[in-house]
Amino acid sequence: MGGSDRRDVRLQPPIPGLMLFIDTVDNLNSFGLQDTRRARQVKIAAHITSAYAKLFPWMATPDVLGLLLATFFRKRFPLPIPLLAMGLSSAAAVVMLIVVMAYITATSFDVANVLYTSPASPFLVTFTTLGLDAWYMAVKQWALCDAK
Repeated sequence: MGGSDRRDVRLQPPIPGLMLFIDTVDNLNSFGLQDTRRARQVKIAAHITSAYAKLFPWMATPDVLGLLLATFFRKRFPLPIPLLAMGLSSAAAVVMLIVVMAYITATSFDVANVLYTSPASPFLVTFTTLGLDAWYMAVKQWALCDAK
């Protein structure tokens, strides 16, 4: 209706014959609270992502080791087959995305931005979590065997 931000809202009164009119509300800064909350959330997320980016190369080694031990030594390091399959497929998805991104970067254009790297995030988190779990189970089994 002409680009106007003003809307008339009719409220049904709880008491018949009673009318309620709201004309304007002054000095209401409802977006200020949302902006500060969003800025705080972005700051927390930035700290988490920077810590994860610094720690992931160091966590990848025990992750791969744990998944390989769980794969080749099934009787000694028991990891449920569905979890093992999900961890290995997540690792394969991350490796394939890295290979495809390297190929596209070498042949066409730079793909190192959020649009192309964000689809790998769930696979990366799954690979890291399950790999660390498998590694922990392997270390725990070795410690129990050495204690006997």
